[in-house]
Amino acid sequence: MKYKVRLVAKGNHQMEGISFDQVFAPVIKLPTIRIILTIVLFYKWQIKQLDFNNAFLNGDLTELVYMKQPPSFQQGDNLQVCQLHKSLYGLKQAPKSWFLKLAATLAKFGFTKTRSNHCLFMKHSGDLKLYILVYVDDILITGNDSQDIQSIWWGEMESDSEDSSEFSGQWIDGWSTRSEDDKCERIGTESRQPEKVNMTSLDTEKTSRVADDAKAQESSPSMVRSNEEPNSSNRFVAGVTVEDLALAEFDSVEEAHARYMEYARVTGFAIRKGDSEKDKEGNIVRKFFFCNREGLRDKKHFERIDRQRAHKPITRTNCNAKFVVHLAKGCGK
Repeated sequence: MKYKVRLVAKGNHQMEGISFDQVFAPVIKLPTIRIILTIVLFYKWQIKQLDFNNAFLNGDLTELVYMKQPPSFQQGDNLQVCQLHKSLYGLKQAPKSWFLKLAATLAKFGFTKTRSNHCLFMKHSGDLKLYILVYVDDILITGNDSQDIQSIWWGEMESDSEDSSEFSGQWIDGWSTRSEDDKCERIGTESRQPEKVNMTSLDTEKTSRVADDAKAQESSPSMVRSNEEPNSSNRFVAGVTVEDLALAEFDSVEEAHARYMEYARVTGFAIRKGDSEKDKEGNIVRKFFFCNREGLRDKKHFERIDRQRAHKPITRTNCNAKFVVHLAKGCGK
C-alpha cells in the first residue's frame, strides 16, 4: 500500500486584486487538432505526445502570495507564514503560470506562437517544419523531420522539465489516427472504401443510393444496434462535425431520413423520428429528427422549437444533439 500526499493551496480563500489578477489560460482548439492530425496522416509525419506530470508546480508566481504553514510541518512561531515563489495546485493562477512558463521555454527553443491559436507553436527554418500543440499539460510534437522531433524531447524539453512522460501519440485525449477496423466489421462495411456523406439536396428523379443503403441497414438488426451502442472514439463527434447537418435541406421526408441514417451509420449516432409542423393546407413544412449518442431524453423536451435548453450540454461522456430538417413545401402529408 502506498501513501501519497500533495501540498495544495486553498484557492477559495484568495482575493482578486491581492493574491491574483488574471487567471485565464488558453487551450488548443479542436479544429486545430483535426487539421494537424490530417496533415500528419497526409504526409506520414511522426508524432510524439508528452505528458508533464505535476505541471502546475513548474509555474513561476509574479504576485505576492502567502500561505499558512501546513499542519504537519511547522517551523518557528505559529504566526509565521510561507511565501510562495512557485505555483501550487489549488491556486487560481496556477494554469496561467504554467502556460506562461511553457510558452517562454518554447520561445527559447525557437518556436513562435500563432495569433489565431495561442496553443499552436510553429518553427519554420528552411525546409524544416515543426508544430507543437498544447492542451494544458499534454503536448503534441510533429513535423517533417523525425530527428528534430526526437531532439526536442530527448534534449531540450527533457532537460527543462525532468518530470514528464512520453507516449507514441496514437491516442490524443480520445482522438486516434488509426482506422477503426473493428467498428467497420460490426456495421458490415469493412469492404467499403472511405467516402464523404454529401449533404446537398437529393434528386427525386434519380434513385438514391443513400436510401437503398438505409433500407438495407434497417433490415439488418446488427447494423442498427451498432449505431446505438456507445463508443468512446466518437466522444467529440457532436461538438466537431454536426454543424453541417443543422440546416440541411431535402425534398422529401423519406430522403431526409435516409440521409440522416447514412450519417448515423458512419458516426455511430442513433436516429429517432420526431414531430412535424404543417401549414394550413396540411402540407409538411418542417420535420424533426433526433440524433442521440448516449442517453435519450424525454420527448417532451423537444416538442417546442423555441424551448430553452432543448438538449443537454455537449460533454465528453454524453453527446446529445438536436437537428432540424427543413423540407420543401408540399413534399408530403
